[in-house]
Amino acid sequence: HTIKVVDTNCTETFVINLEPEFKYTISKGCYDGTNPAQVNFNSCVNPSITGPSVASFSGNVASLTAVGTYTITAIGSNGAYTTTFYVGDCNNCLPAPNNAQWFAPNSSTSSIFPTGSAPSSPLVLDGVIDVNNISYVYNNPKIYMTKNTELVLKSGASWVSNSSTMKGCGSYWKGIKADGIDRIVIVNNNSTLQDMSEGVLIKNNAFIQAGNSTYKNNATSSIKFENMTQQTNSQVWNNTFTSDATMIPYYGATKPKMGVMILNSDHVTIGDETNIAKGNRFEKMFGGIVVNGTPSILSLLTSNENEIGIYNNKFDLISDYGATINVGSYNNAYAYFNGSAVFVQYGSVPGFNAKTIVKNS
Repeated sequence: HTIKVVDTNCTETFVINLEPEFKYTISKGCYDGTNPAQVNFNSCVNPSITGPSVASFSGNVASLTAVGTYTITAIGSNGAYTTTFYVGDCNNCLPAPNNAQWFAPNSSTSSIFPTGSAPSSPLVLDGVIDVNNISYVYNNPKIYMTKNTELVLKSGASWVSNSSTMKGCGSYWKGIKADGIDRIVIVNNNSTLQDMSEGVLIKNNAFIQAGNSTYKNNATSSIKFENMTQQTNSQVWNNTFTSDATMIPYYGATKPKMGVMILNSDHVTIGDETNIAKGNRFEKMFGGIVVNGTPSILSLLTSNENEIGIYNNKFDLISDYGATINVGSYNNAYAYFNGSAVFVQYGSVPGFNAKTIVKNS
């Protein structure tokens, strides 16, 4: 825009660029085979869009009728601006709202969250997601995971969920996998993880800080420790492990198998010995905390003994298919964990001293 200013002594001409920064918003992030995906733009001239389908424009709205990755190029006075976005298949996540942002299957977090911080708007993740940076999700109640989606932490990576909810799309997603001493999972401040078939796997001395959050309607275990041989100072404090009537049936079952599984491990603590407020609540599931070991534990530990601590935890409605059985008691008498708040079984491990401490539970 050109502005000419004239007074009695002179005339001056100014050129002012009033062009806004190019932005787009998603009004419908997926295509269902009939209704197109739609993207809104703020540009005065429609941008160029290339991808699996030809874009049709109505004003500042582009409609797209195929699933896949699209490239947007907008030309302004400051040159060309190019970005990409993905149109998902609505049928893969029917509960997701129209304005959810979908990401291409099997992406990495460094590509979809390059700054490390995820958007707070609704998101849909699909496939095996490589967590290869430090990724944060804050205050996002609508993170949807398609069937069998899994977050896999790579070396040096962290996944942080703060006041956010990760849930399935009407089916189970697998969960989060941290396998290695340099991998960190943090789930805290009223976050919710639900609809996981395998849960959060903390393996080979990875670290977890699980605090003040809810694990709901997860099929097997919500958190599983495996091959933990060093003191990692992981924390499982003040969480609720539970289920409700909306749980997706899993092999006919409508409540979780257990809240926490500890397999072939040492130095694992659930709750806190000195602070009752840091204890967890386990309810409405077949078993509470299950501690197992196999002969391979002897090759993992530096000595022939281990120690597991279970402190200040509460158990309610822990039951078999029938009536509640011995809720809140330490039990190693059953052949199976159903109905046990705490179940410990190492089988035939020769020359091994297993120590599990249960206090104030």
